[in-house]
Amino acid sequence: MAIFLRKILKDIPMFNTLNDSQIEYLIKNSKLREVNKNQVMHNLGDRCENLSMIIKGTICGIKYSSTGKEQVLAYYEAPECFGGVLIFDDEKYPANLIAQENSTVLEISKKIVFQLFQNKEFLTFFLKDMSKKIISLSDIIEVLIQPTVKSRVAKYILKEMEKQGGTVIKIEKSKTFIAKELGSVREVISRIFKNFEKQKIIKKISFDKVEILNIPALEKEFMK
Repeated sequence: MAIFLRKILKDIPMFNTLNDSQIEYLIKNSKLREVNKNQVMHNLGDRCENLSMIIKGTICGIKYSSTGKEQVLAYYEAPECFGGVLIFDDEKYPANLIAQENSTVLEISKKIVFQLFQNKEFLTFFLKDMSKKIISLSDIIEVLIQPTVKSRVAKYILKEMEKQGGTVIKIEKSKTFIAKELGSVREVISRIFKNFEKQKIIKKISFDKVEILNIPALEKEFMK
């Protein structure tokens, strides 16, 4: 297992900055955790004591309303870390962390992370990663403040176009998952996508790809 972990970590830019002895020290003093699909890894309000590195699988940060409605606040996919911002002051998790599939997570204690900060390259990559996560959260907030679900879908598509760098975008997440991100349900999201197709704002190319045909019309939708 140690050899497998060493290879995985060496393929991740942030951990590739560590020398062999630092990698060995990290592996020896960290905990490998298996999380089954739909299992809650951490509950809302649990104290964050580790930097969690996803070796395999996907973990989502989900909050529930008083009526039981799900709202996805974060989406972490291997190889990705979470909890980095929270460990500095033993903050509590702001959402439930739930595995979307069978996942393997390496939990690295705050003590180990702080010791690794002596490696300036590691620290630089760590700070860049935290910055990206803050921007990603900002993007989610920007979408959620839209007053209607239709305007949220329009903003979501425009954000994906910006991220993917073209008018043909891949919709990697299911409509069910997108609905959770946008505070809606699958049927509504599917209906809005079909409505945009009828308006010739977008065109479905394949089951997971759409082409944006009318950017101004899409921008107008999220401005309503």
